This record gives sequence, structure tokens and C-alpha cells, in this order.
Amino acid sequence: MPVAEILVTASGAMGAAIFGYLGVRFSARVQSKQADTERELGLIDRWQTFATEADKRATEMEARLTARISTQEAAIRELRNRIGHVEMKEKILIQYALSLREHIDKQLPPPPPAWPVFPTYTNHDQP
Repeated sequence: MPVAEILVTASGAMGAAIFGYLGVRFSARVQSKQADTERELGLIDRWQTFATEADKRATEMEARLTARISTQEAAIRELRNRIGHVEMKEKILIQYALSLREHIDKQLPPPPPAWPVFPTYTNHDQP
């Protein structure tokens, strides 16, 4: 077999081997990039799921806090109303004590001044 024929056959086999090797390398590189992309997409999906769940929990917590604040505001209004009623009664009692002292200072006979009439407390928040 002449040398030229051997070289042509060998170069064809070498070319096929080189292109085969390059094809395998390219395919491995593509598969590696696909695996990286799939891993990144998996991470993105997990973060999106986490963000969705966190948003849901935050919405639920906000609803509970809003309800709690509303309840506390109603309780504060009720306490302010009660304090206002107690202060009104205190003023009436102080006025009655002053009228009793005046009755005594003037040395007026019994009966003492009439017991004061207190306003009835009503809870304005109750229907």
C-alpha cells in the first residue's frame, strides 16, 4: 500500500476521531449548561414558592392584627366612656359635699340637701 494511501486513510480516521471527540465535548458542555439552567430554574421556583407563602402569611397576619387593633380600639373607647362617667359622678359628689358643708356652715336644720341624681351609664359601643 502506498504511503499516500495510508496517509489519506489515516487522516480520514483521525479527522473522524477528532470530530467525534469534539462532538462529545460539545454535547457534554451543552448538557452541563442545561443542568445549570435547570438547577437555576429550580432555585427560582423555590424562591417564588417561598415568596408566595410569605406573602400569604403576611396577609393573614395583617388581617389578624387589624381585627385585634379594632377590638382594642373599641375597648379603649369603652374605657374612655367609663372614665368620663366616673369623672362626671365625681364632680356631682364634690358638688354635693360642698352643698352639705354649706348646709352645716349655715347651721341649717335637717333634712340635708337631697341626694344627687346620677346619670345612668350606657355603653355607646353596644347596639
